[in-house]
Amino acid sequence: MNAAINQDAALSKALNQINVKLHSTLDFQEVAQRLLSEGSSALGNETAAILLRDDVRWQVSDVYRMPTSLIGTLVSDQEVQHAVLAIQSRQIVAINDVANDPRVNHEHLRQYNIRAVLVAPLIARDRVIGVMFCNFHSRPHTFTATEIHFSQQLATTAAIALDNARLFNEHLRVESALRASEQRLYLALDAAEMGMWDWDLITDRVLWNARHYSLFGLVPETFSHLAADVFAAIHPDDRARVQEGADLALAQHESFYSEFRVIHPDKSVHWIATIGQRVKGSSSVPLRMIGICFDITERKQAEQERARYLHLENIAQMHRLHTAGEFAALLAHQLNQPLSAIRSFAEAAMARLRHGTEQVERTRQTLTDIVAQSERAAQSIRDLRQFLARQPLEMTVADLNAHVRSASGLMNILARSHAIQVTLDLAKSLPMVAMRPAQIEQVLINLMENAMDAIRHTSASSTHVADTMGGAINGTIQVSTQFDPSRNELMITVLDSGPGLDAETAKIAFDPLYTTKKNGIGMGLTISRSIVEDHGGRIWAEAQPGGCFKFTLPVTKA
Repeated sequence: MNAAINQDAALSKALNQINVKLHSTLDFQEVAQRLLSEGSSALGNETAAILLRDDVRWQVSDVYRMPTSLIGTLVSDQEVQHAVLAIQSRQIVAINDVANDPRVNHEHLRQYNIRAVLVAPLIARDRVIGVMFCNFHSRPHTFTATEIHFSQQLATTAAIALDNARLFNEHLRVESALRASEQRLYLALDAAEMGMWDWDLITDRVLWNARHYSLFGLVPETFSHLAADVFAAIHPDDRARVQEGADLALAQHESFYSEFRVIHPDKSVHWIATIGQRVKGSSSVPLRMIGICFDITERKQAEQERARYLHLENIAQMHRLHTAGEFAALLAHQLNQPLSAIRSFAEAAMARLRHGTEQVERTRQTLTDIVAQSERAAQSIRDLRQFLARQPLEMTVADLNAHVRSASGLMNILARSHAIQVTLDLAKSLPMVAMRPAQIEQVLINLMENAMDAIRHTSASSTHVADTMGGAINGTIQVSTQFDPSRNELMITVLDSGPGLDAETAKIAFDPLYTTKKNGIGMGLTISRSIVEDHGGRIWAEAQPGGCFKFTLPVTKA
């Protein structure tokens, strides 16, 4: 009894010492040698060996007090039947007397003069990676329960230590193979302003190059390198999606791509794109994932800006179509006059030709009148088509006065039908300005249309005034331009003779859906404000007698 207690105490002490020594290194060969020598010293066996197992065969990995020439030798299942039994049962197999035990290949063990043997399966991550042999040569050996328990604990510790060492060595081999190319890669990434990341799946830590910190707005001194903190640095609204994408890429052995936002210390938001690829060891277990990051903020902003422009253009187009309803009826009236004149002129010319008159000059003048009236009709159609057409979104440097004349000329069709007089007061020699001409014309048309509606609404109770031709008019609209050198901007004013706006209405006139029209949709001034602000300008209404709207455009720098 005392002997058993003493043996148990001695083996427990030995196991503790072995544990300390095994966990002091991650070198696979050193772990194996310490395991065999320290275990043999505690158990009392003369020799020992470790055989590793792949899917179909055994291979001698390490030996203790046996010929080193055996290392690397392939061994069949028939030769080590007792090892096969150990891995199948996942239990210690103790052979007290080789000569009298049917569980061994006697011929194979006789080559090494083995009289007793203990086989311990090495199980790591619920997978058998090999076995450990403890051999007795001088005589048979009766293994006690204490020795079997010790061997079982030793095998468990050994399997974990060996598997960790194996994974670490694979990691080192991969790193060694990549190190030379990584140096060249770092230079290329820095030149391209890209960050590189290396996610160690064993330790769950992430390493970054210097560029990567600047992309995330972080500094190396305060970064923990934990994978959890990397994901925490991603915008909260994008974090779960990026994490799910990375997990899916690892699970499905696919490359990883994601776009997400990060917030820098100055509260600015940056868009980052990342591409990753997992790296696996010889056992197909993924050891790490490596990848690159690059800033796509400008691209994202351009996409968002273009989407906003397209949305604005769609709304503006709807508004143009709404206005076109009024033009449709007026266009028929507008075309009727030149077409009637053309017919009359043509009939007169044909009559002269039928009678054989020689009034060549009168005939030439008649044909000239036909051409002029045809051009007048064609210009009316061109004006309407240009108004309804979608224009390119690109900025062009243009003459503002030319586009004020174009928009005013088109609106004159409506103005004349309602006895409203449109006048222009355009400053001479205005500086050129960067604009989207169709959009600026849209702003002018919106403002002039609002002015006409205001005049028409009050025309019944207003006193009509005489125009320069002596006829009665319902009201006036004046469009003026001027250059303000102190602010380096052009200012456009649309002033009408309508009732005007009070101070409170002037403040809310540009709010979405606000309208004073019976059939209005409340978007004209909202669209106008968006267009002007996209051009870098300002737009506002002034409270005064008569409607007064102004907007500015910054002058193009030379």
